[in-house]
Amino acid sequence: MAHESSHRRPVPELQPAPPGELRGGGDDAASAAPRGRSPRVRHGAAQLSAPAPVRRGRALGLSADPGRRGGARVARDRVRRRADRDRLQPGLPARRARGGCGGHRAAAPDQSTQARADRGARRELLVPHHADPARGLSAGDAAAGGLAVRELTLRDFRSYAGLELELEPGVVLVSGPNGAGKTNLLEALHVGTQGFSPRARTDAQMVRFGTESGRVRVSGKRASTPFSADVVLNAASSRRATLNGSWLQAPEQLRHELQTLVFTPDRLAVVKGGPATRRAYVDRSLGRIFPSRAQLPAEYAAVIGQRNAALRRVQASLSSRDAVAPWTEGAARLGTALAEARREAVELLARAFAECSERLGLFEATLAYDGEPATSEDLEQRLELDLERGTTGLGPHLHDLRLEAGGRELRSYGSQGEQRIAVLALVLAEARTLAERTGATPLVLLDDVLSELDEERRLGLSELFAAGGQTVVTTTSATALPSSPAQSLLVRPGEVRVA
Repeated sequence: MAHESSHRRPVPELQPAPPGELRGGGDDAASAAPRGRSPRVRHGAAQLSAPAPVRRGRALGLSADPGRRGGARVARDRVRRRADRDRLQPGLPARRARGGCGGHRAAAPDQSTQARADRGARRELLVPHHADPARGLSAGDAAAGGLAVRELTLRDFRSYAGLELELEPGVVLVSGPNGAGKTNLLEALHVGTQGFSPRARTDAQMVRFGTESGRVRVSGKRASTPFSADVVLNAASSRRATLNGSWLQAPEQLRHELQTLVFTPDRLAVVKGGPATRRAYVDRSLGRIFPSRAQLPAEYAAVIGQRNAALRRVQASLSSRDAVAPWTEGAARLGTALAEARREAVELLARAFAECSERLGLFEATLAYDGEPATSEDLEQRLELDLERGTTGLGPHLHDLRLEAGGRELRSYGSQGEQRIAVLALVLAEARTLAERTGATPLVLLDDVLSELDEERRLGLSELFAAGGQTVVTTTSATALPSSPAQSLLVRPGEVRVA
């Protein structure tokens, strides 16, 4: 063009070079790249013109071109190539030492030796909390004992302005008059290990009257591993929790790391209440027994909510029936998985439930999951009825847990004492099941469990306490337990001391 400078001229196109001119591994100066050419210009044309065997790196003496990158040139060498059999994560070839690029280098004389793991040390696989326990592990390999809280510290929690308490593994008997604070002590242990209260709905109910915040700190051993958990309560904001010094996104995440089971008189609703209460209990047990399937109930509930919303939109002529189909398929798929997981969990609990019930004087006790999963065809067949009602009428959200003794349904035909024993047997059965599957016994909290048991049943309960774990029992009498506990605590309003 006319406006171009006189010293500028077109750049000639690079012509393919014959195969014989491709540089090899020798030291022939004539084969070196011209010094007048920029080292960043690629030799793609020369390589493409070479025969196929040469381009695949099979010619001896062929080397990578050091002139393709800027910086210092490296010595030419043979092109390395791996065989086809090594294509699955092959080992990297040895490379020259480079400064400042990481990797393994010789120790510098003016630097101390870098710490590294002992070559002979045993390495364990890091397993996420939601993984199911390995069935092949023995109790001795998986854990030595169970969850045991050794220290409990309270500040402005319920009736305790401040408390520092040391606990022993095994059976801890907590005695004292009614209203002294025995249940508050068990609640604090539950909050410290699970991140929430089994009876309070808000933090304001747990904070000592007249204060704005409280604190629960527990430490001890989970099997053979030390742990420390700290839960901060605030009447005006949400509670926070740490585990081993690290903040958790939600305090309830403690339940994934620390297993705690509790019996309170309110838990009689599992037998006396409606199917929804029993389904919730089964789902909690499912999450502890099969951690990898703990999210199934929430996922299924979300799909059912979406399907019900789609049914109501069709009912109001705001959507077509096609909007229901995807949620029908999802409800069938997740419903089948949830029903199967629930049934497996109940079958694991049923054997231990029968044994524990018999030890407590409730004979021929059975536990069974009542309900079958709904397929896509089943849901499609009743679509008209679901559209009329605006809700899904089949699935695990309508199933139930059946508890019987001697062929009698305990909800309708069981006495108050039988219902109480059934709930207690459920707690002990789950503790035994978790111990068998994981090798670690959970922390068991039993509140006012001895008041309606005669001497024979109290003796049976003492024999059911798991070895190697920790069980905290509250009672009004220090002699209510037939066997000798590992530790006896005496509770007075606002204080606890070793008896």
